[in-house]
Amino acid sequence: GTVPLAEGIVKVPAANYVDPARYQAELALIFRRLPLVAAASAEIHRPRDYRSIDLAGVPVLVVRGDDGEVRAYLNMCSHRGAVVVPEGHGSARRFTCPYHAWTYDAAGCLVGVLDREEFGPLDVASHGLRPLPTAERAGLVFVVPDPVSAIDTDAFAGRG
Repeated sequence: GTVPLAEGIVKVPAANYVDPARYQAELALIFRRLPLVAAASAEIHRPRDYRSIDLAGVPVLVVRGDDGEVRAYLNMCSHRGAVVVPEGHGSARRFTCPYHAWTYDAAGCLVGVLDREEFGPLDVASHGLRPLPTAERAGLVFVVPDPVSAIDTDAFAGRG
């Protein structure tokens, strides 16, 4: 039930620790698929509190909704992909993209489009912020920075 040991000392090339291609592969194959701590619950304890953070190279917006639930989104405008909220924390009722002023609420819904007539027919319901798998447990908020992954904090913690 243990990991087999090597017969002798194994030397790992120092290049393994500074190779940009290896780093990108580790981000994609490991860190963007696992639950990462994005915030302490105490940082976003009131409705509309938020934290904007980079997780494994992915801009993430963590928000406590008016219903008390914590949600996380790709912090990218659905129009042009600009970062909506700069890194940091605070409390806000709305989040407005600096590019064309598309505005989102704490539930990630697109609720405002400046000069909407210039965008043609627009299905507002399908242009919200993209949700990320999120769980709050033991005073921590976990987020998987890949929208197509799932989150299972019990299995991740060895309890599943």
